[in-house]
Amino acid sequence: MRIVHGASVSPFVRKVRVALAEKGLDYEPSVPSAELDLRPGGRYRLTMRDAKGEEFSLTGVYREVRPPERLVYTWRWEGTEREGDGETLVTVEFEASGATTLLHLTHEQFPDTAARARHGVGWGSVLDRLVALLGDA
Repeated sequence: MRIVHGASVSPFVRKVRVALAEKGLDYEPSVPSAELDLRPGGRYRLTMRDAKGEEFSLTGVYREVRPPERLVYTWRWEGTEREGDGETLVTVEFEASGATTLLHLTHEQFPDTAARARHGVGWGSVLDRLVALLGDA
């Protein structure tokens, strides 16, 4: 089972930094801590806090890191009822298209359609917010 999303955003590394500095990112859950070892075989751990103040984590291992075009990593929830989803796989690809960058996101290896649906809603929201934050460069 897989989810495939796409978004078209302007060249954005500089713009993301500026937007975050100027506006912040109004997003639940918040991410009070992040540990990232961005290299093949490196691990990451994001500790998140929901609107009720409860914390949970997202962990995984980077399988492929090819800036600026491709990132592949595993995805596993900890400290939440979603732990039963097990480990899934995320692939993010960036494709230059004129003055725009196309973002292709594939999240796969879900245990069931309910897990896929939950993640589909989450990724849709994240990508909508990313496009809204970056606007037109």
